[in-house]
Amino acid sequence: MSTKTHVITATNHKGGCGKTTTIVNLAAELANLGKSVIVIDLDPQGNTSSHISTITPSELSFTITDLLKDGTPNKLLHSIQENTNIPGVSLIAATQSLLVLAEENRLATIHKTNRPHAILNRVIAPLDGVYDYILIDTGPNLGVLTGNALESSTHYIVPVKSGSVYSIEGLAGLPAFIDHIKKSNPKLQPLGVLFTDYNERQKADRLAKSVIKDLQKDKMPIIPIEIVSSTKVDFAALNKTSLSELDNNSPVAKSFKRLAMWVEKNV
Repeated sequence: MSTKTHVITATNHKGGCGKTTTIVNLAAELANLGKSVIVIDLDPQGNTSSHISTITPSELSFTITDLLKDGTPNKLLHSIQENTNIPGVSLIAATQSLLVLAEENRLATIHKTNRPHAILNRVIAPLDGVYDYILIDTGPNLGVLTGNALESSTHYIVPVKSGSVYSIEGLAGLPAFIDHIKKSNPKLQPLGVLFTDYNERQKADRLAKSVIKDLQKDKMPIIPIEIVSSTKVDFAALNKTSLSELDNNSPVAKSFKRLAMWVEKNV
């Protein structure tokens, strides 16, 4: 991909850190800013797809699995849902069928290549310049699917659940993985660590910031916006809508509005 379209991946190989919530609501707020946005779900759990899609993902004729198996853009247009639960946001969905391709050597075997991380980049190349933003959700690992996401991306965000030791530990192997990907995608840049489920009054959350600043120093910037803790996150997912559609004036919805504006200025 060139730089006509900003491609942003959310990654952290620990689960429950807010990747899906970040992708869904950042997409919604960028669309609210008038940007054209498509979300690609690369997580076999398919939570992003279940949230955004108006069709049960398992009933779709084409998903990201089909695109990666084919390895070309031939089925790309058939895989895009333009009408979704999030106004202005298109989707390429995932299902559990993606689990088969998550095996480290499967894509390399199918395509007889020693560069299995490069397949998604080839598949979505025609989207360059069509959308302002492509946002990619990934699963809780640093395997071949996350590698494909990052090799296709211009930027990445690392959601970290505030106060969670396990979420912070998810940063441990990321720098080395990023360094490996940057050998073939030198344009990849960090937007930074995004604190989710944040509560300033919690000592653990303040400590989490201190720990990451100490561990990462200047290698991994910290996004200067926290996604505040709120039960509305679960309600929005249950109702398959964005936080701003659920309650536009809620603190957590405003957090994502600020994040979208910050992203616009920093990509």
